[in-house]
Amino acid sequence: MTRGMDLEEFRSHHEVQRRQSPKVFLLVESDTLATPDRIQALETEIGLRLPERYKQFLMEFGGGIFGLTNVFSADAESGFYLPSRLDAVARYLPSGLVPFSDDYAGGFYVWRATPDRSIDEAVWYWNFDGGLVNTDYLSLLDFLAAHAYDCSRSC
Repeated sequence: MTRGMDLEEFRSHHEVQRRQSPKVFLLVESDTLATPDRIQALETEIGLRLPERYKQFLMEFGGGIFGLTNVFSADAESGFYLPSRLDAVARYLPSGLVPFSDDYAGGFYVWRATPDRSIDEAVWYWNFDGGLVNTDYLSLLDFLAAHAYDCSRSC
């Protein structure tokens, strides 16, 4: 099984993309960087163990608006705060799905919670019309590598 992009590979990809399209990251600043204590508090608040690559991303990049997409964050002052987003979608998102980004049109990129209260970091897509659909993204970092920089997908 393929392992997906790790943080070092993502950093390298990010630097190349920033040099090629610097204006993409000048639009809006990311949310405040997460600390290990904030991550632990976030996991306690939502009752789930978050994927390692997601936690690493939040500590290094902060979440919120990231390039041409968004990542729900650990910043309690942000409109992208993960627990607030979970509360907002609880009425209609099927149980066991944890959103980490949206498509700005009512759909969500999600992970599936496991019975042991951890999260399988493979990325799924959910919307009202099509339900839950598997994607080719093995983690948040693979998803962002495909979506955060590509203006042909998002612009």
